[in-house]
Amino acid sequence: MNHGVHVAGARLAGRSGRLASLFFGLCAGLLASVGAVAQVAQQSLFTSPEPPAWAESPVEIPKELPDDAALAPFSVSRAATATFLIDTSSVTRGEDGIWRFALVIRTAGGAENITYEGIRCATAERRLYAIGRRGEGWTASRNDAWGRIAESSLNRYHAALFKDYFCPPGLAQPSPAEAVSRLRSGMPILPTGNLTP
Repeated sequence: MNHGVHVAGARLAGRSGRLASLFFGLCAGLLASVGAVAQVAQQSLFTSPEPPAWAESPVEIPKELPDDAALAPFSVSRAATATFLIDTSSVTRGEDGIWRFALVIRTAGGAENITYEGIRCATAERRLYAIGRRGEGWTASRNDAWGRIAESSLNRYHAALFKDYFCPPGLAQPSPAEAVSRLRSGMPILPTGNLTP
């Protein structure tokens, strides 16, 4: 009789031990899962995915040279002796964030320089895509590397376009339609060019 009770008790103890082991195993697995979820949640709060690498979109050079009817003058500096004009029909902002436009510079002596260029607001850089000549059309530039936009006393037309029309510091970029409207009306967002000696 005592032997049967002893055997039954041993079996019960064995089952209880196995149940306890199973219970603690499930708890440990659950805690590990909760910890992993919490770690992922914490990482998502304090980290952000790497932004995709920037790539410039394919560039299409205008088919025609600027028409005088579409040219709008803009101020570069009070000391500038040349006239700076932008072809308002060519102004675009691509999906890559680049402002592209045709530019005409006319000197006091009558010389004319026509270029198709780009400005990147994110890095304050410029790029020369093509050079235009009346009667010949566009020729791709041999020096088309991106370069920093620099301030100077005279030929600061890139800086004037960057600050006054396309990439005003501290402000949201205008839409292409707004930029063209301001160029046509001579109303820069930040008239820094007018104040430069």
